[in-house]
Amino acid sequence: MKRDWRGVVVHMTEGPDTDGLESKGYKAYHLSLGWRDIGYHFVVEKIDGGVWPVVGRMLNEVGAHCRCFNTRYLGVALAGDFTTTPPSDDHLSSAARLVAGLMDEFSMPTEGALFRHCDLKDTTCPGAAFPWEKFKLMVAKARQP
Repeated sequence: MKRDWRGVVVHMTEGPDTDGLESKGYKAYHLSLGWRDIGYHFVVEKIDGGVWPVVGRMLNEVGAHCRCFNTRYLGVALAGDFTTTPPSDDHLSSAARLVAGLMDEFSMPTEGALFRHCDLKDTTCPGAAFPWEKFKLMVAKARQP
């Protein structure tokens, strides 16, 4: 079943992003909370010297990343803590391409469909050092004409 996604919520994981598969640890943590899977649909993380999106929940599944918005918005997390240090350009670029592809696939509008977690909930996620305006421009440039 294909869902009618309305937008994408961007998160940080708050944990370190070493050069390995961090999403396994996030999934284990989310399962320990009693959830049936990792809460995000994708985690963008460093793997084997590159930065890649790793599938979390399937695109036909409701996420567990932003209460009251999980049924309408996809969750994309960037591995790392961006409270004081921004993500690398490679990290942003990989996440922007992923988000642009999701927005194209589900015919989401350019405006009003992309949110930071803190836009929807009382949190600092994805962190004060996350370059939100730069990221939005990168997503817009990566979208199909």
